[in-house]
Amino acid sequence: NLTFGLDGPSWRLLTVLKVFCLRTEEYLQRKNILVGLSVSADNERSSLELAEKLCSQLMNENLKAMQEISKLLNEIGDVSEQLEVVATVRREELKILQASAEVLQNMRVATPR
Repeated sequence: NLTFGLDGPSWRLLTVLKVFCLRTEEYLQRKNILVGLSVSADNERSSLELAEKLCSQLMNENLKAMQEISKLLNEIGDVSEQLEVVATVRREELKILQASAEVLQNMRVATPR
């Protein structure tokens, strides 16, 4: 369940990113992350920044796909119903990613320096 949702990134996604962002000297504290404890403010910031980058990348890929779908919808008329379904799913995905991006931004602002 490494996902982005309307309420932000999943706990598992954030946990993986926190472990991934551990500095060498923090690695022995990795079990603290698994039980929900913070290792350091730097680790919190780094993992949130990485989550934001990942979310942004997914939004960009989604927008490119939506542009391609739009182009196909204009070129092909006989399969437009199926493409419209795909476009609807992509629009919903974009809304979810945008909501997650906003949650992440708020989380980063609230993270101590």
